[in-house]
Amino acid sequence: MRGGDLGAARGEDASLWLRQLFAAIDARDAARFVSFLAEDATFTLGNQPALRGRTAIRAAVQAFFASIMGCRHEVLRSWGRPDSVVCHGRVTYTRADDKQVTVPFANVMVMRGELVADYLIFVDLAPLIAGQQPPASSR
Repeated sequence: MRGGDLGAARGEDASLWLRQLFAAIDARDAARFVSFLAEDATFTLGNQPALRGRTAIRAAVQAFFASIMGCRHEVLRSWGRPDSVVCHGRVTYTRADDKQVTVPFANVMVMRGELVADYLIFVDLAPLIAGQQPPASSR
């Protein structure tokens, strides 16, 4: 399964493709999320070490999704070029303690054909993890 229709990402407006991508993320569907990525993709979240390959990325993303109750992305602007898609917006996380935290984000995705070869996320997750207790299932 391919991630989504990248046709929209090839022009100035990448919004259709991004809506499909963020729908997978907001559904906390790691399998659907990695379908947007090349098999050997790299994935870097903030200042964390880069991950390589769908298997490693899926495991890390699945673990992150398990640590939160939900998330909702709002893309404010996006730009698509033949070799990249860039966007910025706000993401609201629902923490395990049911409190919501909204933070700004910017994503840069370097493309290889219709798939993301390098996924970079610039976000400050400190407000998300500040004072949060682990989910009951992991205590």
